[in-house]
Amino acid sequence: MLRPDASPMLTHQDLAINVLYVLYAFSSFSQFHPYLVSAAVGSQILSIVALECKRHELRERERAKEREAAAKGDADKVKLKEKEKRYKMQARKQEKLLYVCFHVLLNLAEEAEIERKMSKKGIIGHLTAVLERDNPEIRVLVRMPSEARATSSMFNESAHTATQRALNQRSVSTSSEPY
Repeated sequence: MLRPDASPMLTHQDLAINVLYVLYAFSSFSQFHPYLVSAAVGSQILSIVALECKRHELRERERAKEREAAAKGDADKVKLKEKEKRYKMQARKQEKLLYVCFHVLLNLAEEAEIERKMSKKGIIGHLTAVLERDNPEIRVLVRMPSEARATSSMFNESAHTATQRALNQRSVSTSSEPY
């Protein structure tokens, strides 16, 4: 159901959210991770995240054009309010969808190999795009809670490397200072 050629799935966000909640339930248990990986769930969810990020950018551009037209007096105020209401509803559904997507991806990223694959597929760009939104729940999730960071091997490797660099810089700076 999460295949890109299943376009009706993506137009019915409520159904997509419900299916993703089921996948989230499975991804909460590490025993199911091999099955989810073999079904390419992570890859499909990443493609959904990419699609939703593109949709958000497109909606924001259209919204900016409509605001410009309203500022010039070319647009009908009633239609503009109706479109704004519809936009907010779509944005809430999209944020809910992204929230569940990132939860599943976070659960699957417990394994270092899967985490590396996700970063190769460009998840960092999507995470930064989502940080620009106004939803605090997604921001907290994207910034990864401390318990998720503890299990993240990539974070641990990066932290270790950063610590080593800091120690090296300190030793260089202290050795250059006169005693």
